[in-house]
Amino acid sequence: MPIANLQWLKTLLSSLNPNELDFFKKRLKLNADRQNRSSKMLQFITQVENDQEIKKTEKNRKMISATEDRLLNHLLDDNCLKKRDNDLLRNIHLSKKFLKAQTLFSEGCTARCIEHLNALLRLPETNLHLFLKEQICSFKLAVLATTGKQEEYLQTLEMKNETEYKRSVEVKAIRIYNQVKLRSNQIRNENTVPLLNSAIDQIKSLKSKHNSDLILFIQYAIESVLLENENKLSQAILKLNQAEKHTKSALINNLIQSSLELKSEKARLFLNQGNYIDSSFYASICNENSPNTTITYYRAKKILFINNFLKENHTSNSWIEGASFKKDLRFKNSDIISWYYLKVCHLRSSNQLDKCLKTIDFITDSFKINSDLNIYLRLHKITLYISLEELDRADKEIESFRKYIQRNKLKKLLNNFGKINLYQFLKEAKASGYQTQANLSLETPKPVNIPISFNYTGYLDLYNFKLWIGEQQHKQISAISSAVI
Repeated sequence: MPIANLQWLKTLLSSLNPNELDFFKKRLKLNADRQNRSSKMLQFITQVENDQEIKKTEKNRKMISATEDRLLNHLLDDNCLKKRDNDLLRNIHLSKKFLKAQTLFSEGCTARCIEHLNALLRLPETNLHLFLKEQICSFKLAVLATTGKQEEYLQTLEMKNETEYKRSVEVKAIRIYNQVKLRSNQIRNENTVPLLNSAIDQIKSLKSKHNSDLILFIQYAIESVLLENENKLSQAILKLNQAEKHTKSALINNLIQSSLELKSEKARLFLNQGNYIDSSFYASICNENSPNTTITYYRAKKILFINNFLKENHTSNSWIEGASFKKDLRFKNSDIISWYYLKVCHLRSSNQLDKCLKTIDFITDSFKINSDLNIYLRLHKITLYISLEELDRADKEIESFRKYIQRNKLKKLLNNFGKINLYQFLKEAKASGYQTQANLSLETPKPVNIPISFNYTGYLDLYNFKLWIGEQQHKQISAISSAVI
């Protein structure tokens, strides 16, 4: 049983680049001679990095908590914030400056405190979170009340009222954006179109009251989702380009974690469009510039994998053969399952059929899977057994599949996936002892479409079963020709 918060500590440590981690360890070493606790912490970090077993004891629980606190204090140090130098961390830096001003006031340095506050309030709104600006104004009013500076007090009060109004407009816009984001999993669902149109109308109304960078970002981002739902991918990409000009405000307000998120979205849309060159270009930028602990990194890696697969560049995807995808607190099970499904597709296309079967068994044994994935894994398993000429096993799987479809009333879903003809073919093949020469014309596979949520259901069609059926028919023709000769 893992100790609570140990996984989070591992995640935090892995988020540091080698130079940052080395700097943190050097700081601990400086204190190691004076403080025995720092020396023990260094040893503990080495254990965590090497995945050594950490026993569930009160001593270790306290060490995890202490290490996390020390690491967070290190990350919040001004030197670290400057080195990372991105808009999200710059917001933390400004919050620290506000805390310094509050400290000056509590120590009786009122005039110096006001200087610090004024320096913050002079920053452009694109660099200062309105919520923080509102807090600074409120605190400055309290400070000015002790000084008797009535004119400056009234000016600050006016600024506070204006900031509160702007902030109230932006809060409404953020709420609409988050609602859209929560529903964005339902890609190309006609029920989302009225929601998106309504959201855009509301945002435009808010923009007429306060036309800020944040509201423009939200408008363009939602319009991009709407255009994707309408299958207007080129226009959706153009909207993302417009949204990208306003990422600073989106970062400050925590709508996105990195400006690279929009590039990964463009990579996904270009892939859905069949534009592998631009898709690979943007995915590579995200893959090379995102820490390997972020969701953006893994999304980009997934897009690059699919690009390579569709271009039949299987060598570039060979890394996945030995990969093991651990359950992680940052990712849902569906994200982990999707990687294993990609592994199934790669192993199959690389003709590593036995390994492919083992991976399928691992997925079904290790995870709770939905009916969509269940159908595809069963089809893979049956066709793999036939390819390996393990026909008794194929018989059992086909019968089991027939009962599963009947029991769960999934024939309509099978038809929606364009796999009803394949299902009929497999039943006929079983009935004829796999000697059938049915002239089967499989449904044309749908283009690989990666949904916004990046769950596995969007690209279950990555492997083309039409190729497999062609191989089977070719084998039968070859066998007949040999018999005739």
